[in-house]
Amino acid sequence: MEDYAIVRVNTSMVGRYISHKLTPNASGVDPDRGDNGLLGDLKDWLHHVEADTSDKLSDLSGNIAEELADKLGLSQWYSLHVTDFCQGLFTPNATAVQPSLNVTNCTRSSPSERFNLTRILDHSIRLGPLAFNLADIDWPDGVQEHLETLNRILNALFAVYVFSVILTAISVLLGVVAFVNPIKPMVTINMIFALAAAMTCLVGSGIVTVSISKGVTALNGQGRRVGLVAERGQKFCTMTWVATTFMIVVAGFWIWQKLPAQRQSREPVAKHSARTTG
Repeated sequence: MEDYAIVRVNTSMVGRYISHKLTPNASGVDPDRGDNGLLGDLKDWLHHVEADTSDKLSDLSGNIAEELADKLGLSQWYSLHVTDFCQGLFTPNATAVQPSLNVTNCTRSSPSERFNLTRILDHSIRLGPLAFNLADIDWPDGVQEHLETLNRILNALFAVYVFSVILTAISVLLGVVAFVNPIKPMVTINMIFALAAAMTCLVGSGIVTVSISKGVTALNGQGRRVGLVAERGQKFCTMTWVATTFMIVVAGFWIWQKLPAQRQSREPVAKHSARTTG
């Protein structure tokens, strides 16, 4: 179901940003650490490039930037789902026209443990062979702030979908009962539950379409300059609107069934009134 992620964050170009910030005199990181330090490690990785170390760092290509990210243990993408978040690599590579998604790990999420990209990146960098952290490369705080907004939206979306699934299941069961035993009260009961399920589905779809889209736009505003690009999951959006449309049709069916029942219940009253008047 990885193709049905709600949000996917492409971090394949973060290595390019890191390599730029590690260029001598390009940031607060001290470039003069000797061949056994920061530049020495980078020199070993880039030995196939015929230039001095400074030029190598200044002219890093996308492939070398990806290699740097790989050395630091950074995933090329992270995806947010309703109940978990995953990470992985692009196959054959991030620059392919339509790369496939290779999932390397998924973590169960909860209201107290949501996706924290800043913590993940900082942890990966600290475990790597280079002595620096996100503060050294001027990583924008706004990236995680917007991700926290998306996390809160996903928490709300989870609650809405729980109610939606429960109401939809009840509506389906009551629909079966109504066809087996078509008594008048079942029409009203089915209409109420179908309308409630349709409304919760509509709210969930609205959250995915509007709130998630705004969150992704805000995240891209902060993230693009550091090589981070987020996108909303189109397949998930399509799937949730298909489910919403289905429940609206079901609700419409029971409303249509209710209207003749109301007319039939009013006819005896109307006839009795006519006889009394006559």
